[in-house]
Amino acid sequence: MTNAVFTVQAPRWCRVRADSSPDGDFFPLDDDGFLGSEQIVAPPGSEATAGLLVTPVDVAREGATVLLGEPGAGKTSVFRLLVQGLPMWDDPFVPDGANRCVWVDGPDLTAATWDEVLGSHLRGLPSVAVGQGPSPSGNLTLVIDQADESEIRPNLPSYLKRCLKNKDVRGLRLLLACRTGDYPPGLTSVFREVFGGCSLVDLAPLSRSDAVALVESAGVRGEQLISEVVALRAGALASVPLTLELIVREYRANGRLRGGAKELFEDSVRLLSQEYDPDRLTVAAPATTWPQRLEVAGRIAARLVLSGRRTLWRGSPREDRPRTTDLDVSTLSGGREQTSGCQFFDVNPTVVDEVLSSGLFTASGNHRFAFRHSSLAAFLTAQHLISRSVPDAALRRLFLVEAPDQEAAGIPVSLRESAAWLVALDPDHTQWLASADPESLTMHSALVRSDNVRELIVRRLLERAADVELGEARWHQTRWALGHPGLAGQLAPALSLDPADFGDWETRARAEVAIQLAKQCPSPGLAPLLLKVAADPRWPADNRANAARAAFACDGAVAAPVLKEVLATLGPGRETDPGLRLRSALLTLLWPRFLDTKMMLDALSEAPSDDRYGAYEHFLAEMPAKCPAEDVHRIVAWLAQEVEDRTALPDGHRKPFAEDRLVSGTVDRALSVAGAESLLPDIARILTARILGHEKAEFPHVLNPLTPDGLEPVPVRDLRRKLAAALLARGIAAGQTMRYFGWLVVREWQSPRTWFGEPEGSHGDRHNLLDSGDFAWALQTAADCAEQAEQADAYAQLAEILFDQGSQEHFELAYESQDNPAWPYLRWFYEPIEIRGDFADNWRRIHRASSPPTWPESAKFIARQRKRLQRARQHDTDSFWALLWDLQIDPNTGKGQHRFDDKISDWPGRSVFTAEELADLPCCALQFLRLENDHADEWLGLEKRDKRAWAGVLSLSLLDDVGRLDDLEPDRWSAWVGAIADPWYVLSSTTWALLLQRAALNDPQGLARAIGTAARAQLAHGVQPLVLERVEATWSSVVTEIWEEFLAALSAALLPDFRSARPAGAWSMAAEAFEKGEEGRAALVRTWSGLLAGLLTVENTLARSVAEFALMAVERDGEAGDLELPALVACVLVGVDGFEAWTGLRELIDASARFSRDLALKCAGRSERGHVEVHADEEGLSALYRWLNTVFPQDRTSRPLGVHTVTPEMEALDWREALPGTLSRRGTPEAVDQLKALVAEFPARLNLRAALVSARANCLAATWTPVDLDEVVALLAGVALSSESTLVEARLVDVLEAFQDMGSHEFRGGIVRDMQRLMNADRLLPIADHNMARDHLRAIAGYAYGEGGPEARLALLTALEQARPDEKALELLRGLLAVRESRSA
Repeated sequence: MTNAVFTVQAPRWCRVRADSSPDGDFFPLDDDGFLGSEQIVAPPGSEATAGLLVTPVDVAREGATVLLGEPGAGKTSVFRLLVQGLPMWDDPFVPDGANRCVWVDGPDLTAATWDEVLGSHLRGLPSVAVGQGPSPSGNLTLVIDQADESEIRPNLPSYLKRCLKNKDVRGLRLLLACRTGDYPPGLTSVFREVFGGCSLVDLAPLSRSDAVALVESAGVRGEQLISEVVALRAGALASVPLTLELIVREYRANGRLRGGAKELFEDSVRLLSQEYDPDRLTVAAPATTWPQRLEVAGRIAARLVLSGRRTLWRGSPREDRPRTTDLDVSTLSGGREQTSGCQFFDVNPTVVDEVLSSGLFTASGNHRFAFRHSSLAAFLTAQHLISRSVPDAALRRLFLVEAPDQEAAGIPVSLRESAAWLVALDPDHTQWLASADPESLTMHSALVRSDNVRELIVRRLLERAADVELGEARWHQTRWALGHPGLAGQLAPALSLDPADFGDWETRARAEVAIQLAKQCPSPGLAPLLLKVAADPRWPADNRANAARAAFACDGAVAAPVLKEVLATLGPGRETDPGLRLRSALLTLLWPRFLDTKMMLDALSEAPSDDRYGAYEHFLAEMPAKCPAEDVHRIVAWLAQEVEDRTALPDGHRKPFAEDRLVSGTVDRALSVAGAESLLPDIARILTARILGHEKAEFPHVLNPLTPDGLEPVPVRDLRRKLAAALLARGIAAGQTMRYFGWLVVREWQSPRTWFGEPEGSHGDRHNLLDSGDFAWALQTAADCAEQAEQADAYAQLAEILFDQGSQEHFELAYESQDNPAWPYLRWFYEPIEIRGDFADNWRRIHRASSPPTWPESAKFIARQRKRLQRARQHDTDSFWALLWDLQIDPNTGKGQHRFDDKISDWPGRSVFTAEELADLPCCALQFLRLENDHADEWLGLEKRDKRAWAGVLSLSLLDDVGRLDDLEPDRWSAWVGAIADPWYVLSSTTWALLLQRAALNDPQGLARAIGTAARAQLAHGVQPLVLERVEATWSSVVTEIWEEFLAALSAALLPDFRSARPAGAWSMAAEAFEKGEEGRAALVRTWSGLLAGLLTVENTLARSVAEFALMAVERDGEAGDLELPALVACVLVGVDGFEAWTGLRELIDASARFSRDLALKCAGRSERGHVEVHADEEGLSALYRWLNTVFPQDRTSRPLGVHTVTPEMEALDWREALPGTLSRRGTPEAVDQLKALVAEFPARLNLRAALVSARANCLAATWTPVDLDEVVALLAGVALSSESTLVEARLVDVLEAFQDMGSHEFRGGIVRDMQRLMNADRLLPIADHNMARDHLRAIAGYAYGEGGPEARLALLTALEQARPDEKALELLRGLLAVRESRSA
């Protein structure tokens, strides 16, 4: 690689994202566009909290981490550092068991390559069901970089969820980087479900000091350059590592800066084209000029980007195989290029090598190269297209893909940046791109400088507002630079709309988009219109809040008086301001600059919410830091009253996040202002209320500084002690028990946060208000207060708490202070202890508890166990089971408990034996199993237990652990089927399933009898027999028979009048089973439904008849009947048959509203509804939505805030609301059609319309395929290809790829040689040789339909018939050639 510009690594920070971020910038920037300094940093190793800054290392140690940020922000560099030192998964020199890394670039991740690049690694993870730990091959770090550039980005949640289902991910660390605006939100829930959590963080921009340090490391005067950048209003560019590097390169070369993004990229690619990597450059001196290298780089970029390729490959088939995303370097040579100075030059391999050796490219794996950053490739692609004067029709073919309903056209994700550069560099000829897909271009709107194009984008956004508001455009995450002179006139009509018309979504959406555009692109002329919106109570509160922000951004001085009047009109409740969004917006904008603190506090309508962290809670949390010093006392007094009032409430002990930050921020700020001592009484009120509620306050940051010598400053120490004194005074006034309250004052604190930009070592790690160093102060204060009994006693007890019994200084000081009020509390330490007194007895009890005595019978127990082992070796079965049972006892204490696991290595009694002795246990177990039996006739079904049966199951497990289970003779399994069938003897679910399967294989009849006996007894006692669920019909026909037996008996008991052909003597359900109450009947019903599902799965006729009979009750009994069992049967059918079951149930659903509702409630669980959705087609999903809407017709679903019980009705409504999203993720034309129909049927439901917008986008992504490389090359060369011949050749390539071994270069070469032989050609056929299979096949197809003609096609067919008798592929080839020949004729 080229030498790095920066020689130091800037520290990078991530901000933890909350579930719902407050409005406004996610990263508060300073006025110049750099990361602000008022950021809170989480302490190293602490749990990441929303809103705090953390290092990437801390947040990505394990589990799943999602890193969001814009292109060039440095996401890839951060991940490279995180995996530094980890070998790649395919490194042949890494030993087995070592940790490895799999790195996947988003563009390489397609539907076709999923299994190769990612799916195979996920499938290799151990299964949870098997109970394995981390993979024996070591831990795996999986990196998905640039996920936003993957064509399957919208479907990544479903791909990952499917592959990670039931996988043990303890040995997996997953890192995913994505552009903020393109992140699929569903990934977060998938990661939380799989990993138990997900760190969702945004990569912070550089701070000004970090940018200066980086520039300085490049040999440039950092502060001077950054100041010049800021003067050009380009600070935001300098806060991003990529563009900062480009700025430094230009500045270092020219000594100055010029222009905007266009000029910056032009100068940067020019400089990079002149910089070489000596490790890759093989010639002594360049044979090309930098303009020539730029032209060739543009050719490479265009071919890569437009054909969907990612990397350049120059390997050998003997060493490596190219991927579908590779572009063979050998195809880049040939033809001529022309520089901007009209100089023509040939593009030969030497020229290509020099270009690849320039600073524009970097290594990307073995034998592969790629552009330094995708932004450079996008810029060069646009430049090359413009220089080639590619016509509009060809550009439309390259950049636009139409939705299936022809109502929209979009730019593929991987081409958006190139399209933006195309519009930026040639606005007069590419406005059609802005008109077709304005949303995609807004993501890169900062590149577009043309006022005409910006005017067009704004117009199209307003015209498409209904879809824009519901699409993927996330206003608060991406800045839209669309300001132009006529913007105010464009937005005025939308801002003047009548709110009475907002029932029409198109009208309301246009207004909302206009407000957001005004906020993103402020203009003073818009302020009056926006203020009217903010003041109009008829507008929705969210719109009013956004209008207020926009007006303030347009002209704060004009907006402030009007907004103050609006604030005064808000009442104390939430009726006109749900969620307090408008109030919080107004307070944030006005205070403290335009609103005094007293008025602000009067305007606060309520305390922070326990159940929500929104804009209002965010304002309160930030309020202390923003408060002017002279007004801090007002906030302290207000908060003291609020906390006391809140604590007095019944639920006052709760600890909401916002209040934590509000309290800690207020206390810290109050202690930092001048005259903090006067605020201590109110601070004590705040802290006392929380301390008594056992809600720890954060230790004040201002009380934690250190001097350069590592000591506590004296003023800080004095203030800390005064705070303790104020707290004690508050406790005395409240009548608290001072010994207990003193402990709380000392210890009830949390560790302080670390602040962003804080010098290392500037603050300590104190987390107690007082410590032993304050003992002398407490002692002296107690003496000073001797005449005030309560105060003196409080400090005396505090001195006892701080007294360090191991300190010589404390020992002497206390002993010399026997006249001090604290002496009565310290005297005990100096007085003799009465040997038989209570104090001594307490000490003895404590000592005995901490050092339990040795068990007197320990030696006898150990001897008895060892003797048992000797006898067990001699085949004494009684000794063996007793030996196993007592392995559960600790030989040191004589205590133990029954173990329900088979991991003897963890049992306490194993310490009696050596490793050699323990190695004999499997042999003893085998003999025990051969000589003994489970004595099931004595206990099975009688609610008794037998240790011999327990030892038998454990012995079987021991044999399985050492791989000797097959040593047990098949006929001996019959002796243990009773123990295996009883769940009490189960040691683990995995072992139980294995033993049941082995028993079914070796003694099916005996196992059936044992299961029957155990299951009948459990049902009679109202317990569900789990053994019936553990066996599987595929093991033995006996399993089906016993299932049928139980199903018939339970059906006869649960379904009146049900009759089945049952053998004589078949058992019937005892009446006492129904006398066990609701739990007993529920056990019967669960067992019955489980059996029904199991038998239906194997197409059992009895199960079908039972299901049909149960469903007859719907028509027979009608609405008045008991429909619990019919609904349960219908749910079982849905689980077994999937969506096909709905065909048979449709009539019953239409006939009975009650049955329909019961069925919806039973199927609404995630697992049940998943069976339906996965098998339903798009029309079926649409029908499901309509059915659920019939049962639950309400327009929207809402849940209470906070902790609540999720009812079946809530789950059913969630199912209905989730179905449109399921449809949209299908990404098919049929899904678009079905959603269009639902939107027309339910026009008021915006979630349906949002799903339609998403479905169109997903369909565009799913149906788009990059233009074929040959066509790209032809378009760039100005050649118009025949559409028919191009399609036929492409079809031939597809057919040839279907042949086995066609991926082998040797095989393809053999086919070409056979063609030459069959054509009797005396020279090599003019077919270009390529390492990449598809490129090689294109050359073969081009020859067959070009120069070679019919003879070549016949030779190709014959050669393949002789070489590979693949009839299916040959049939396709014959059909294609026959069609072509008939057309030619």
